[in-house]
Amino acid sequence: MPGTAASQPEKGQGGSILILEKDPALRQAFSRHLTRWGEHPILAESIEEAMELLAKEDRIFLVFFSLASISSSGIDLMQTIQEIRPGVSMILTTDYVDPATTLPFIERGAFDYLKKPFLFEEIEILIRRVREHQELRGQATALRILQEKKKVERQNLIDFMIGLANLIDAKSPYTKEHSDRVARTTKVFTRFLGLSKKDYEDISFGAKLHDIGKVGIPDSILNSTGKLSKEERQIMNDHPLAGAKILKPIVVMKNIIPMVLYHHENWDGTGYPENLKGEEIPFGARIVKITDYFDAITSHRPYRTPLSLDEAAQVLLSERGRILDPNLTDAFIKMIQQGGLENPAVSGVLPAIG
Repeated sequence: MPGTAASQPEKGQGGSILILEKDPALRQAFSRHLTRWGEHPILAESIEEAMELLAKEDRIFLVFFSLASISSSGIDLMQTIQEIRPGVSMILTTDYVDPATTLPFIERGAFDYLKKPFLFEEIEILIRRVREHQELRGQATALRILQEKKKVERQNLIDFMIGLANLIDAKSPYTKEHSDRVARTTKVFTRFLGLSKKDYEDISFGAKLHDIGKVGIPDSILNSTGKLSKEERQIMNDHPLAGAKILKPIVVMKNIIPMVLYHHENWDGTGYPENLKGEEIPFGARIVKITDYFDAITSHRPYRTPLSLDEAAQVLLSERGRILDPNLTDAFIKMIQQGGLENPAVSGVLPAIG
């Protein structure tokens, strides 16, 4: 209530309130009360004057307008105000309340309406509500902008990582487009397994980045066609750790790291870097292990020719329970036998990475 510390709006909050009212006594009453509350009233007795003030005064945050003060459609007036000043709140004052008249204003964005005669205590409460509403709306807008910015930053980061993975593939003629093929096969397989959308996206993206740690490996080692020395083999085997180290500081890559770090672990515990065994190996890494291994045996390498799908299925079966998850191996072979890598009816349309 006026005069009580609890109900009085804070002074100096900025912003002006436009009053469109043809009754001079009511205009002055508005001005007197608003000024006493520390507000900044701007008075207009006609639409023309109100429009001129709206165009000139960029601090107006609230408009009170009386239906009795306008000769044209109040809806048209509201739309014009919204076009000139999209962030302005509007409150309708009317001599009578007819739902058929007032509802269209509310539907088109009016904050509220008041029936004359009204108490100015109601006005004070309404102004406070408008300020709170605009503050919440501003916070929501800021949050949306931040979220959009984060989406852009995330997409830029994803694009960079994909570019880095492609660069690694290009370093060796024997691994050209390897990560793309592994990611593509992983997408088909995760869809075949019926995994959730989140798992499908994370594991597929992890497959694309699984060899990202090879970025620091010398080309002489990557492109070697002979037997690697012990030191060279250790450098090659360190690429999962290097990849995880690259991704660790990046928050959005948290769910991708397990596929990068553990895709060379073996089901029987003989893999690296941590000699994990069986279901100790993260599920996504076990999937990438199979799809990575499948691509290795079905693509051209300097030391052998690629295997056919039937031959590859036999090799996978021979490694079932040794280096490959037995249940996932069975499912992968079943997918091959059903034409999942060739038949669009099984594999579906593949979405973009990320």
